[in-house]
Amino acid sequence: MIRGDLHTMPLPDLLQWADTTRAAGQLEVERNGATVWMYFSDREVVRVSERPEAHGALEMLAPESAHRPWLKLADEVEAVERLLDLFLEADGTFLFDDAATPNGGVCVSVSLRELVYEGMRHLDEWPALDQRYPDERARLIATGQDRNTHLLPAARTVLRAAAQGLTLGEIRLALGLSRPALLRRTQELVSLGLARVEGVERDGDPVEQILAQAEILSREEQYDEAAHVVGALLESDPGDRRVRDALARIESRQRAHLYEHLGPERIPVLTGEPVAVASREEAVLPLVDGQRDVASIVLASPIRELETLRALRDLSKRRVLDFQASHGDTATET
Repeated sequence: MIRGDLHTMPLPDLLQWADTTRAAGQLEVERNGATVWMYFSDREVVRVSERPEAHGALEMLAPESAHRPWLKLADEVEAVERLLDLFLEADGTFLFDDAATPNGGVCVSVSLRELVYEGMRHLDEWPALDQRYPDERARLIATGQDRNTHLLPAARTVLRAAAQGLTLGEIRLALGLSRPALLRRTQELVSLGLARVEGVERDGDPVEQILAQAEILSREEQYDEAAHVVGALLESDPGDRRVRDALARIESRQRAHLYEHLGPERIPVLTGEPVAVASREEAVLPLVDGQRDVASIVLASPIRELETLRALRDLSKRRVLDFQASHGDTATET
């Protein structure tokens, strides 16, 4: 097992080492609290972690015209796009386990050499693409000149979306692609003369519209729902400061809300048998010993502060635990 920092051991170097040595095992890459794993064997990536569930929330926010069966990416196509996105940032950590066996995930077939080549190519091209298409309100229009050109599956699906006259932002939401993934396939279509990008529409930036909806949810104290949607936006474009700031505000409000309702000095006490606990609840349960108060559990928890508070809240709602004040009075259930 090898654990390290991607600044010290960049992803391309890792994959080239795996290719040269014919290493087999699972490589996990963690950035911004999100993890993508790939399993490779015999110089080929054969499985990739499934797309985050949060992407489903984004798809539901796409316009009705984008909800068409032919505007869906196959799982293996979307998985490869996520692998290519990994090359666009240098930060993060990795864990390589040569004893791991693939559990779930999406079946793919990509040689390590091809993955490194394509990833580095897209890394070189990304700054120019980012400047060329800065506004997601621009509309992607199919030219109607499709001459049975050989296209990668992702580009073919984006071309079908272009025939619907959708904006770049709407297409990104509908397909669940990151912004870099959409723009590299958009540029492929533009270069081949199959599509063009037209101006800025007056319908408004779809990201701003989603952030406004999330703000309303947050004000209504539907923090989980708001964080779910904004978190999905952040996964699709980690560099968008608007989204990062919005998620930070929502999480800050929820932390304050949960501390107020749980009470930092109250002591969680088990009152029932936990059944089918979530992973974050599983991390917190061993700390519920009838002695530690909420604040102490947060400090000792191996997971994030907010995730710990959410776990305590959820366990209380399911009557697995209750809260007592330090002098023994039972607290109000949240």
